[in-house]
Amino acid sequence: ARTERLLFIESTRAGMPLATPELRFTRVAGWWIERYERRVEAGERRERSLESNRYHLESHLLPTFGPRLIRTLGVEDVADLMTRLRAAGKSEKTIAGALATLQSIVRFALRNGWMAQNPVERLESCERPHPVPRRQRVLGRDEIVRLLVACAPRYRTLISTALYTGLRISELLGLLWSDFDLDRGELHVRAQLSRARRGAPPRRVA
Repeated sequence: ARTERLLFIESTRAGMPLATPELRFTRVAGWWIERYERRVEAGERRERSLESNRYHLESHLLPTFGPRLIRTLGVEDVADLMTRLRAAGKSEKTIAGALATLQSIVRFALRNGWMAQNPVERLESCERPHPVPRRQRVLGRDEIVRLLVACAPRYRTLISTALYTGLRISELLGLLWSDFDLDRGELHVRAQLSRARRGAPPRRVA
C-alpha cells in the first residue's frame, strides 16, 4: 500500500498522474490518519484532536464511504451524508466534526492528485451544519443542595467533586485515589479519561 502511495505521489509531482487510480476512500483515510498520528507524536497536533478524528472516521465516514473510489466522491454524496446524520438524530456539533474530518481527508487527496475537486466546498450554506453555542448554566446554592439530596448515594461524591472543583468530566473520570492528598486538602489533576484510553494528559495541569 505504501509503495502504491509513493508511486501516485511521484507520478503526480512529475506531471503525469496515473489515469485511473483505483484508490478507495478507506485506503486514503488510512494514510491520512497515519500522517496525523506522526504529527501528534511530533507535538504538532493534539492527541484529543486525533481521537476526535478517529471517532468521526470510524463511526460516520468509513461506514459510508469506505469502499468508494476516492475520485468518485461528489457534493451529492457529502450532502446525503449530512442528511442521514441528521435523520439519525446526530447533533449539529457532531455533524460539523464529521464534516471537518472529511474535509481534511479530501484536501490530503487533492494535494496528492487523487481527486479533481473538493466536494465539501461545493455544499450550499443550508446543507452545512450550524452548531448553536449552548449557554452554560450555573447552579445556585439551593439547586446544588437539591441535586445532592436527589442523586443516588453512590454518585454523590462524584457529583460533589465536580460541583466544587470545576473539573471537566474527562478529568473527573480520570482521577485515581493517588491524586487525592486528604491531609493537605489537595486534589491533583494528572490525567483524563479519553475516548481511546485512561491516563491521557489533561488539557491543563493543576
